[in-house]
Amino acid sequence: MLGQIGCRPWSSALPDHSSQPAVDQEQEERHKLPDFIQSWETYKNYTSRHRTFTGHADRKATINILKSRVPASRLQKDDDPEQTTISTDRYRLEIDQRGILGHGASGYVYPGTLSPLELEEAQDVAVKVSHHPHVLWEAQLMDLIHGDHLLHYLETVTIPQPEDDRAANGLVYAMVMPRMQGTLHSWAARSPSGEEPEQRTRSAMLQMWEGLVQLHAQGFAHRDVKLANMVYRWNETGDMHILLSDLDRATPAREVRGGAGTLGYLSQEILLDQKHDPMSSDVFAMAMSFLELVSSKMSADRDFRMLVWKSVVDAATQSRVEATLLELFGSSLSARQAGLLAKALCEQEGEDAGSWMRRITAREFLGELRGMMDSGLW
Repeated sequence: MLGQIGCRPWSSALPDHSSQPAVDQEQEERHKLPDFIQSWETYKNYTSRHRTFTGHADRKATINILKSRVPASRLQKDDDPEQTTISTDRYRLEIDQRGILGHGASGYVYPGTLSPLELEEAQDVAVKVSHHPHVLWEAQLMDLIHGDHLLHYLETVTIPQPEDDRAANGLVYAMVMPRMQGTLHSWAARSPSGEEPEQRTRSAMLQMWEGLVQLHAQGFAHRDVKLANMVYRWNETGDMHILLSDLDRATPAREVRGGAGTLGYLSQEILLDQKHDPMSSDVFAMAMSFLELVSSKMSADRDFRMLVWKSVVDAATQSRVEATLLELFGSSLSARQAGLLAKALCEQEGEDAGSWMRRITAREFLGELRGMMDSGLW
């Protein structure tokens, strides 16, 4: 049963530790915190203050409405003990419990097959299963937010789990999405080399920013941008298509109160608990994610990624961030490339000590990046 699967230890061929805040003593000694955070205990206190905050005053009420509308399903007899099969009046869904495609705060993602009853063709899908109805909020946002670089969903449904003590009213919630090839984090960690992968990397660099531009243009902040929350698939021409995913923390920017995100991608203003523009904090996190495509070491070596993050937030000003990036990445970055990234990684301009300026927007970054690529400078 799915409830039993949810209790299994997380494992995968390529574990993604970026979604888990590190708070133990060993991590404290290895990575150290930015200078303005006194201890890991301070960081844990920060997360406990903000983790339960929804960022949207009406989220709970909206989820209650969605719970009353989500379709129910029926369990079907299945001879395979590692598979759960359900059906509704419109489709049959087989969920393969042998493999886990991903996981996050709101649930586990399993491979599955969706078969509409009126069609003979079946579709490979990914099924996010959760004991909590927050997954319905994520699906609702996917209905509101549209873009060719934003992931969408296909179905939501409840699944009977009468023997699962964690299932409220004997039900778990599921969101069905198109099956992707994997996360951009896993792709970047494989360290592609050669001319064709370099072209794909440049395309991925543009597409990840295009997804954020599309999200921001509709008034929403993502609030947990990282490569692990971007997925890709191969299209008919063999090109990579990137989509921004995991919208469970996304919120209308004007309604955000408090901070959210993952350690290693949090901007200075969130760490300092200052009033901030959540879209600007998204830009910081996207720039940190972007660096993982600049150097595969950022994805493959968590120690190095944490060192880069700590160094950037400590540097604070644009001129110091630019110098820090050049020192850390060497020949992987030119001065002009580092200068563009510095605009996305800090709000305070280097020559205007004490004068706080807005961070470059996602649209502005994308425009400058595209211009540099067209000119052969990236």
